[in-house]
Amino acid sequence: TTRKNFSRKIRFTTYVAYGTKDKEFKGHAKVNYAISNEPERRLEFNFKQDNALLGASSDDILTEGSMMKSMLAKNNGSGDRRSLVRKFSASYLNEWSPNVLQAYSITSRKIFANVNLPMMTSEGEAVPAINDNQIHVGTRFCWKEDVARGVFSNQHLYTKYPVVILDLGGSFKTPGKWSYQYLRPELSVTWKKMTPPLGYSRMMFNTGTIIGQVPYPLLKLHEGNSSYIYERSAFSCMNHYEFASDTWASFFFEHNFGGFFLGKIPLLNKTKMREVFTFKATYGSLSEKNGTKPLFIMPEGMSSLGGVPYVETGVGIANILRFIRVDTFWRLTHRREDMRNFAVNVGFEVMF
Repeated sequence: TTRKNFSRKIRFTTYVAYGTKDKEFKGHAKVNYAISNEPERRLEFNFKQDNALLGASSDDILTEGSMMKSMLAKNNGSGDRRSLVRKFSASYLNEWSPNVLQAYSITSRKIFANVNLPMMTSEGEAVPAINDNQIHVGTRFCWKEDVARGVFSNQHLYTKYPVVILDLGGSFKTPGKWSYQYLRPELSVTWKKMTPPLGYSRMMFNTGTIIGQVPYPLLKLHEGNSSYIYERSAFSCMNHYEFASDTWASFFFEHNFGGFFLGKIPLLNKTKMREVFTFKATYGSLSEKNGTKPLFIMPEGMSSLGGVPYVETGVGIANILRFIRVDTFWRLTHRREDMRNFAVNVGFEVMF
């Protein structure tokens, strides 16, 4: 990545890799053009070809977090189910006011099938790849938020009010086979609520729907976690590709007690460790056109939630040595002997 001493207007980011197992080249090239910093206005052009877990909370394979997640993956088969994805995108970010940020983007993706994650129509025809051509208009609403402004991007730090993101997306059909048309509106609300003297809570609510008939890679693939690394917006006991929906609602709740209990225990109070409680739940369904009459046969192990919410909860200790956290999670619903009903995650975060 180029630095600001190279240019304060243009930044280039790239990498190239080669897979020794699949014999495929991977790569990423991104260009950022900073039109202005305050208000924030930025153009971005992006090309990427790499393996990704569809529906994962992050598919950036060469980021530090994703590399660590790959190295610490659980032995549940999800690591073998990465799909090769080729993606082109262009986006424009515009800060209309300190409270309203809007992004416009157009993306073209080609998702390839593989031996471990095949694509096959209900009639038994093998599909080598599908095309997904998306247009998005995303709007972020906040109020009285602290923002650290950088040269090429801004960091949104804290507001005592909820942050609302409305994303209106859809895909248009192109000539040829294996292209699909649908609409996908989605709403997310996040809120960090201070609750002295009992620390603070983080809450996130997400809901959306897919209007149209799509193959399973384009459904809402609920975010599983196939590594030992903690992910705030993923389900720790859920496998990747375990559940799919075309209408859904998810709720993530995390409360950090700020040492309210451990701070009262002699010797332990000197460590400044903090207690954490987590609750995660999601509910989703598949319509008849995507459930009983699907375009593609779902891969082994994937199903709808079947009218029952998926729920898991956990407890943990944060601020170990000032930056380590360890959480344990239990699956409360959809429990089966062949599934992970208990998980341990390790996270890294700096607290002040």
